[in-house]
Amino acid sequence: MTCYPPWHTKYAGLSTRTVASGCSTVNGNVQCDPAEMAARAGVSLPVYAIARYMQSEVGTGSIEERVAVGEAAVNRAKLAKTDVLARLLYRQPAGHPNRGYFGPIHEMVNGVRTSPYGRWAATSKDPTVQTLALAELVMSGGSGNFALGADDQNGEGLLSNPAADVREQAADGDYWVGPLPGVDPMRTFLYRHYGVAPDSPVGAALLARGLAAVAAKSGRPIVACVDDGAGGSRLSGGAIVGMFLLGSAALAGVIYLGRRAGGQPWPNS
Repeated sequence: MTCYPPWHTKYAGLSTRTVASGCSTVNGNVQCDPAEMAARAGVSLPVYAIARYMQSEVGTGSIEERVAVGEAAVNRAKLAKTDVLARLLYRQPAGHPNRGYFGPIHEMVNGVRTSPYGRWAATSKDPTVQTLALAELVMSGGSGNFALGADDQNGEGLLSNPAADVREQAADGDYWVGPLPGVDPMRTFLYRHYGVAPDSPVGAALLARGLAAVAAKSGRPIVACVDDGAGGSRLSGGAIVGMFLLGSAALAGVIYLGRRAGGQPWPNS
């Protein structure tokens, strides 16, 4: 028995062949019309945009990581009362040279990573067959709120001081959503806007949970479940990181956020 979502087995076995666009990147822009690229890939433009985002940000990670960041883009668009294309293609103001193009979020200048393109996230890489299918799953709602309402993500393992980032996000009311099956929190640290202050009882508990997760980065466990020998399942030992506060009274009011579509929690998660 595992704690993976019901779509795990179906999508894990799909082809990882890249659906090549044949488009080069010049001055931070993929030099093809996005709508034509989507049509050649056989999907809608929103699905294609999400797929490029998923592939570019966490394409070498698990399928759960890709679904989680895909859901985060959809949720962030809803939070901003826009759509995914407004986040991933048209975030820049009219007349901006990178508006309406896929491409990278960063470039290196004298060894320093800068963000001159005005993008919310990278969309520079062609997606695989598998990632396109995962993007369709996300856009259809079939992934079932796997990411527990996450609306942003960061690679905390790439930062020199991840705890500082967790605190900075908390100041804006954004906190780690907690451990997810198949997701390495140090590689893909998923935030949700809970909108509570870090000095409130709930905010303090959420902040402590996030800080505990980044403090325990040695080994960077991926949440999974193992057979408990009694016909059920339990979280594997490493998955306890970041979970210890879930049953606290302070978090009781937000536990409902950790439930999938239909109101049922993922097994033991």
